[in-house]
Amino acid sequence: RGVSCPLFSSRAHEMEALVAIGLAGNIATFLDCSLRVFSTSRQVRNTVDKQDLQYLATELDSLCSQFRQDQRSLPHEHDLALKGISNRCQKIAQQLIDAINQITYPAGRGWPSYRAALKSIWKDREIRDMENRLKELTNLLQLQLLAGLKDGQSNIHSSLENISNQYRTHQVEGPNELDSLRQTLIADLKKTRYPTPTDRIKELGRVSEHITCLQNEGIRIDQHCACLASLKYEGMIHRRQNVRDAHGNTFQWIFSQKHQGERVGFKNWLEKENGAYWITGRAGSGKSTLMKTILADDKTGKMLSEWAEEKKLVVANHFFWRMGTDLQKTQEGLLRSLLDEVLRNCPELMRSVAPELFELYPFHIDTYQWSFSELKQAFDNVIQGTLSVKFCFFIDGVDEYMGEPREIAKVLNDIGLSPNVKHCLASRPWNAFEEEFRNNNAGMMELHVHTNEDIRSYVRDKLEKDKLYQRLRATDHRYEDAVQSIVQKAKGVFLWVFLVVNSLHNSLPDAYTVEDFQRRVDAFPEELEQYFTEMLKGVHETHHEQSSEILLMALEANGRLPLACLLPVMERDLDSMRKAIEPMTASQWHDKAQDMIKRLRARCLDLLEVSNPNGEADLGYSLDFLHRTVYDYLSEPDVHNILRGRVDASFNPPLVLAKSLVGLMKVFPEHQSHFVPPHWIIGHVERAVGRNSEVGFEILDEAERVYRIIWPRKQTTAAKKSVLGMTVASKERRCDLILESAIQMGFDRYVASRLHNCEDNDWNIDGRPPLLSALVFPPTSDNSMDKQPKIPEPDMVQTLLDLGASASQKVGDHSVWHIFLRKSWELRAEYEVQLAENHSQWLGVVAILLRSGVDPNCRLHEMKRFRTPMMHGVIERSNVAQNPGSGPSAPKCGWDLFHAMCSHDETAYLMEQTRLRGNPSLLSLFTTLSLG
Repeated sequence: RGVSCPLFSSRAHEMEALVAIGLAGNIATFLDCSLRVFSTSRQVRNTVDKQDLQYLATELDSLCSQFRQDQRSLPHEHDLALKGISNRCQKIAQQLIDAINQITYPAGRGWPSYRAALKSIWKDREIRDMENRLKELTNLLQLQLLAGLKDGQSNIHSSLENISNQYRTHQVEGPNELDSLRQTLIADLKKTRYPTPTDRIKELGRVSEHITCLQNEGIRIDQHCACLASLKYEGMIHRRQNVRDAHGNTFQWIFSQKHQGERVGFKNWLEKENGAYWITGRAGSGKSTLMKTILADDKTGKMLSEWAEEKKLVVANHFFWRMGTDLQKTQEGLLRSLLDEVLRNCPELMRSVAPELFELYPFHIDTYQWSFSELKQAFDNVIQGTLSVKFCFFIDGVDEYMGEPREIAKVLNDIGLSPNVKHCLASRPWNAFEEEFRNNNAGMMELHVHTNEDIRSYVRDKLEKDKLYQRLRATDHRYEDAVQSIVQKAKGVFLWVFLVVNSLHNSLPDAYTVEDFQRRVDAFPEELEQYFTEMLKGVHETHHEQSSEILLMALEANGRLPLACLLPVMERDLDSMRKAIEPMTASQWHDKAQDMIKRLRARCLDLLEVSNPNGEADLGYSLDFLHRTVYDYLSEPDVHNILRGRVDASFNPPLVLAKSLVGLMKVFPEHQSHFVPPHWIIGHVERAVGRNSEVGFEILDEAERVYRIIWPRKQTTAAKKSVLGMTVASKERRCDLILESAIQMGFDRYVASRLHNCEDNDWNIDGRPPLLSALVFPPTSDNSMDKQPKIPEPDMVQTLLDLGASASQKVGDHSVWHIFLRKSWELRAEYEVQLAENHSQWLGVVAILLRSGVDPNCRLHEMKRFRTPMMHGVIERSNVAQNPGSGPSAPKCGWDLFHAMCSHDETAYLMEQTRLRGNPSLLSLFTTLSLG
């Protein structure tokens, strides 16, 4: 029997098709069962008795319930023909049930067949008519399914294709039998001639089984895709993609046992050893490029296969990046990257690794958020419990981790303790890493010691491409000595060489003699920081102001800056926000971008670089620092003061950026490469003028106006949306991206102003009340905030309540309060971590809501698994619990929270833990309240 899947997720299109397939499978099961009833063949047993008929009636009634459930899960406009067949089947089923209930059972004997039993109350003509109706429905089902499976325009066909394509996009290493099952089912359905009625019934049974297999395979693949999608995050692979490729055959020595007389040991580690291998080296020595080279080389996999022996080998990687998104520089991002790659290679582990996600399927699976503790537990389960697989992890930029170096060093060292796991790490030679890796017998290699030959090769190749250099070298062999001096001055730092060679290449027309050339080489500072200082001094005085404005904006954006954001600075129009919406064509933008890149080189030299990861056919040019060392250098207070001294005192980088982002939307209103997440604009406004400035409000209002113009309204009247798995009927959707983000980011004055002036008191944001956005923060699109606060802001919650919002308002079948408690439970592990730092904020929100009149006895069935020790810590650390006499409402709010979040049988445990911890005031409070 097919599986019914009620849907309220954004995967609705694909999943509705699977439900339609399930409905077809249930129809086929019903027709198979009913045709067997009318078969003239004798039963396997000698007779059909009362119990058999009652069982048949129960089965028919169950199928009718399944039909109704499937139909409720499909929108009205979907698969009308299948629904029509289903309705006719239900009528026949009811007739059969009614007939069975009318049969008088003969004493002491049964009937030779079901058909014979029905003959006791039906005439032959009625039985033949029923058979003909069933055969007609069988033919209709065959035609409908054939059309759905073969027609490329049909919902079923296109959805199955989409599911298969998602599987391929995720690059899952595992079977995908959707297409073969579809072809098998098509072949079954094409059969129209059968030797006997019994053969027809048998074939219908096979069709039913194949439909069920097709649906189950579709659900399995969709579950796997949903699991992997929940781990993905913005920029997961961007850092590795953006690392420069190795030049020519450089770094190939890494696969040798020795190089330049020094032991490398990497080959031996790949083939035989466990534990860690640490690649260290000076800043700019090429560690990331080496890691990228290792991962891309087939020799790595072949050598690791010797270590894995007969076990399956899985290789995964993560590139930390200090200037990237939060997830690119945290443990959470590390675990998500590694788990994503592990599960793509071992999809059979998904269900055991993410049981809660599979339990939720298909409800609110698109909004599933992994807590850090869940990620950690899933990762530990994989590396400790999977004995048939060996894992090798490559982790670059460990020094770019956002946190304590000793913390990440310890975490990485612990990962390698499993005999089935080893990892290669790359970082600068910081003390914390020296202590953890070198002192724990990790294999290691200092990169800058081994790169002289690679640097020499790079310099020769780059210079010899210049025809002028070729002529100069042909006249004087001493140019080769100048190349050697570059190698010696580099001290193994490739970044320094890159900058020097670029500079030499640009100045070659002026180097008429080898002496001139050598003097230029000698003039280059040997340290990167000194070199950057000389580069800043080398910017022409007429470009000082514009150069500094650009660098300050890049620092403000942390390196992530669309090139088009520089248009206001380069065109000296710092208030571009006020321009009309005038989209550029692709050719216009490409021409302008090329002009901007040339001007950028003159103003910022090689400190910044422009990239376009999708190629020139795309509009997404972006600006970034050449290397993290540039960002570190420009962030130094003395250097930053130099930049500030070159610009007008009124120049406000975050304010210019906020306006530029609004202007950017007006230039590229429909192009996905230039979608501007609203929290970017709000974040820059907050850093520029705070949360309560009318200047900031003006920018936000203009941004909202532009969003509403460039994002067409979406008709979703008949659709259902998911808010944490709860059904919400949505009206025509109005774009309120700025308002929702402002609620989430605590702009209470701006929100109050917006809602106060809202027409017709229509406060709903995409079908949700603003208070729900303040408490739960469900993502509104694929471009939602990459880091959302996990604990709501009390001031924003109070502001909304003062404006008339109610936590008792229903959203679908549940109140805002109920949804908030449910979300709190789902994110319990993350709350526990945050409460250690700010224990009163979450409790303060609960107290505000309780004072507003919500039901303190609200219960969720999931709460039986709520972590009591965490709640004990919440209450014990809260001001409410520590000061039970601080006010008339304090004890009540503390107890209401305790009562709402804990089941009855946990009360005694909490009180006992309180007694053991020696907190008499809290114990007294609990005792009094529990007795009350």
